[in-house]
Amino acid sequence: MQQILSLTDGPEVTLDQMLQTRDLRARNQRQWLVKHNMPLISLTLVVPGSIKYSSGAQYLFNTALHNIENTCHTHNFLIAAKQNFSTVCGYEALLSVQADAAQLKAICIELEEKHPLGRLWDIDIICPHKGIISRQTTEFNARPCLVCEEDAHACARSRKHSLLELIKVIEEKINAFQCCPK
Repeated sequence: MQQILSLTDGPEVTLDQMLQTRDLRARNQRQWLVKHNMPLISLTLVVPGSIKYSSGAQYLFNTALHNIENTCHTHNFLIAAKQNFSTVCGYEALLSVQADAAQLKAICIELEEKHPLGRLWDIDIICPHKGIISRQTTEFNARPCLVCEEDAHACARSRKHSLLELIKVIEEKINAFQCCPK
């Protein structure tokens, strides 16, 4: 029998802890870009609320990392270096990849859009020469809301959906996939 995964079975974090983690992530990204001088995949998760380190988040992270590595392998992109980070503020990974940054971004967006859990992954591509490669520079649309499929940024700004509603939808997606991976 599968364990029911949750986004709420971990410790709460403060805003200060999240801001410190974001600063550390940016510093690590800069160091990796200098050290490896190749496009960088920065993987984090889309987990709303103040709990970032949970059984559901760990499953999401492991699934994302596995899929990113397989996708790179399928496209013959060499992962030159990889490091995972996990703290009370969540899970993240950095991967230096020998590939064209724009092409890497396109395949990662495709992965985010086609995988059943991909909408819950935040896969950033950072080029050592051009900086962050954004969705806006590609032919892909903005991310849809997890609940209603409208523009996610608009729903977030207006707080259209409650935190409990978002967590419920995410947990349902995670547990459905865990039960029957596609």
